[in-house]
Amino acid sequence: MIPTIDYVDLARDVISLQQSLRTNLPYHINLVEAIGADENANSRILASILSQHTEDGEYIMLKAFVNRFFTHTNLKALIDKPIVVTEQVVRNGKRIDIYIYETGKYAVILENKVMDAVEQPHQLANYIEGLNELGFNNSQIYIAYLPRTCDTVPSENSWSNRKGYSYKDDFTDRFNNVSFRDSILPWLKTEKLPNDDESLLQKTVCIYVDYLEGLFGFRPNDCFIDMKTEEYLAQKLGFTDNLIDDLQKGIDAIADLEKLKKELTRGNLKKAHVILKEWLTAAEREFPNVCWEDRSQSNQFPSIGFPLAYGDRNRAFKVFIQIDTWHNLIYYGIYLAEPSNMPFAEARELFRPLLDSLDSFEYLSGAKMITAHALASEGYEKFINLAKVIIEKFEL
Repeated sequence: MIPTIDYVDLARDVISLQQSLRTNLPYHINLVEAIGADENANSRILASILSQHTEDGEYIMLKAFVNRFFTHTNLKALIDKPIVVTEQVVRNGKRIDIYIYETGKYAVILENKVMDAVEQPHQLANYIEGLNELGFNNSQIYIAYLPRTCDTVPSENSWSNRKGYSYKDDFTDRFNNVSFRDSILPWLKTEKLPNDDESLLQKTVCIYVDYLEGLFGFRPNDCFIDMKTEEYLAQKLGFTDNLIDDLQKGIDAIADLEKLKKELTRGNLKKAHVILKEWLTAAEREFPNVCWEDRSQSNQFPSIGFPLAYGDRNRAFKVFIQIDTWHNLIYYGIYLAEPSNMPFAEARELFRPLLDSLDSFEYLSGAKMITAHALASEGYEKFINLAKVIIEKFEL
């Protein structure tokens, strides 16, 4: 049995240790990381790398990508003068993250899930049928699914259209699951780049590789911190050289923490219900002419907010604040996931000038949300500041 442990104190000690170790290590700067790249930014970077070509028009990176991940197809031989774009709109406003094509020859879909974006209903099926409408038959379409890790694959729903037909078997030979951690990062690290490169390709790939290594904790600094953290936990949990005993101690500790988390989550949900109800009452007093929506008592993602019309859309978007006790986050912003909402790209351009002065907002195209995080003590004030800006902009 492990000794009696105060897990809250232990967690705080681990955080303090890691902060101290990080402070004492050399400062590491990466421009992609500093900018706070979201899924769209990752798509643009990868698309730029794949668009690289020599003076004589040889698309070296795209062909290398195809050679590595579509080995058993003839796609590489078809590539001549590809067009590489991001956020390509197909049927019903659906957008392909990275779209590579040559009319009449082939079309490649790269579906980016590096930030674990929520899978949209019938997502791959919609893309396939959208390209059918553009003149490509299924045998000309290739799909690479780009999740964060290899553990994530497209669901059966993503492959199936609204009539229930699944395209999964049709694409057995022209589909590959190419995760950023397990496939793209190793590929970029080992791909031989031109020695006489004058296009900044080498520097771009180097920066992006470093960014991905940071994203997955593969940098030497991260490994050092992990090692020191493991040593500290081994001491606190009473680990020995007996791996079986140490494994059981670790399992027991996690079980205790899960019980603690369950009870804290249940208590936090009750508090969230009360707090959001109080915030709603205050907001209704402050903005009596707004049509408020009360989801404060939801047992999954309690929230409050108000929808707004824009252009010809009655519910173009929703301004909201949510207390997510599942993931232990409080965030507020713009919600765009309903069918009647405006397209995400349009909303991003509309709101960016307004939001950049308020907080550090993330533009999550997969989840169709524009959000910023808040502490419990500042959540209402930040939400109200956002509401004021939006209401003033739209003259409510």
